[in-house]
Amino acid sequence: MRPADIPFAIRLTSLEGWGIPARDFRRMLGLDARGSCVAIEGFERVGLATTTHYGRRVGWIGNVVVKRGYRQRHIGQQLVDHAVNHLSKVRVKHIALYSFKENLQFYRKLGFVPGNRFLRLRRESQPSNPITSESSPKPLPLSSPLAMDRKAFGADRARLITALLCGGYAWCLGYRAGHSASYVVVKNYKDMNEIGPWISFGLSSGELSSQLQLIIGKSGRKPIEITCPLTSSLPKILKSHRFHAINEGRVMFYERVARIGQPRAIVAYGFLDKG
Repeated sequence: MRPADIPFAIRLTSLEGWGIPARDFRRMLGLDARGSCVAIEGFERVGLATTTHYGRRVGWIGNVVVKRGYRQRHIGQQLVDHAVNHLSKVRVKHIALYSFKENLQFYRKLGFVPGNRFLRLRRESQPSNPITSESSPKPLPLSSPLAMDRKAFGADRARLITALLCGGYAWCLGYRAGHSASYVVVKNYKDMNEIGPWISFGLSSGELSSQLQLIIGKSGRKPIEITCPLTSSLPKILKSHRFHAINEGRVMFYERVARIGQPRAIVAYGFLDKG
């Protein structure tokens, strides 16, 4: 994929309802100029796949999509194979992706094995409420959330998270009380906000609920979406704040399930296409 392919990537993913903005594709190409690919048949672009890797620890595959009318020709399989080969060439130790339940069999056939289950939830547009919380957020220097993220995720996503925050496309809420600490990133899109990554070390359900209330208040009337592991305590909290499940799936690992970072500290995943 090259910058000139971005308009095609936007059109193709928009047909799937993904709503990925141009800046997101530019960011992926900036992180790895050779990590994303476009499938071409004759002179027509018919599919794409993106990858992101964080040093040699972990690589992520995302945005695998084939143009309608060209499916059932093994183009998706070739895109995934190309992505795996690219990540193998840069000597990534673990290759992973997020798969919704309707695509699990597709990835199983390509050598991926299922890990933890996750839930995708959405809160529809609601009348805005004043921002209230029992606990006040404590401003944290950026180095603190990045250190927490590195510990929980198991690899360094500093370039990606810093680019988001410094570009004005997201905001970060940090919290620290005694030995407990957390941070959450909220990404701003045209038609919604998305929560994640959300990392917590030792926060109670009440403290997580208070942070969520702050996020809802700051989001105004915008819909909000979030993806969280079913091992997290958050799904029950989210449902009490009018979130409803819209899909579910699994983390998938190439060849074998790997334990990376500290999964118990992950309240919500960061990026379905980037890890």
